[in-house]
Amino acid sequence: MNGVNTPWDNWNDFGGDYDHHFWDSEFGKIRQAGGNASRIWITCNGDVGIHINAEGLVSGATPSHWNDLDDMFALAAKHRVYIMATLISFDHTKNTNSNHQRWRRLFADSAAVTSYINNYVIPFINRYEDNPFLWCIDICNEP
Repeated sequence: MNGVNTPWDNWNDFGGDYDHHFWDSEFGKIRQAGGNASRIWITCNGDVGIHINAEGLVSGATPSHWNDLDDMFALAAKHRVYIMATLISFDHTKNTNSNHQRWRRLFADSAAVTSYINNYVIPFINRYEDNPFLWCIDICNEP
């Protein structure tokens, strides 16, 4: 692997302000420079994409989150760029994040963690397991 860190384009891209043309161009630049991998933050601070309630329980993801990821993974395949998918970040729990208490509750409660695994992580894996350009999953950036 010879890769780069492209954590986001517009912060909270997937289910937020996703830009197909940015990712198409970015993956093309990576290949032109001799790279074949990129680490991408799938959620930056948890404000978009994942349904999480006040108790920290996750019930799934938004359709736009999945649609944006489908497009990004199709572009990764087009350019033959392997993706290290970073699912969450320490930014989810920062005091400045309006939903930080939800994410803190998730991390502090085993039932909430299980809801995240069952309703988001497993569906993520199932959705992209046949895409050879999902190289690996980084559960949390700088936990």
